[in-house]
Amino acid sequence: MVKELKEVDLMTNVDVDALATNCDAYSQYVECTEIIRAEGPMVEYTNKSAETNRVPHPLLTKKTQLHNQMRSLATGLVACSQAMGKATREDIAMLFGQFHMIDAQYGGKMLKMMKKKGWLVPPPLHITQRSPEEVLV
Repeated sequence: MVKELKEVDLMTNVDVDALATNCDAYSQYVECTEIIRAEGPMVEYTNKSAETNRVPHPLLTKKTQLHNQMRSLATGLVACSQAMGKATREDIAMLFGQFHMIDAQYGGKMLKMMKKKGWLVPPPLHITQRSPEEVLV
């Protein structure tokens, strides 16, 4: 995947750490998912009083944390938009506007690459032509 990202100018030396962090989080997320599937979402827990209860699997919390970590890498556009809206100085708003545009361009390049490689197949558009009489009904 790194090769493809470099081809469309989406991968630089600065991005390696973010990609490695995301890959690590994803592999842990998959591992948590497999364990939860095998053991079930509820597990037995014996507390200090020697009482056994069924509680949510502890890895559910870890899985949520990993999901949020991976998702945080994709929220740059929203954060930049919020910063632009809250900024009281024009120069700060413009700076976040530049960050926003860079993120949007990367997103567009990523989308194009994913379609080209066949990793994203958009669904067919089902547009039916209706007569003016059907529209007025």
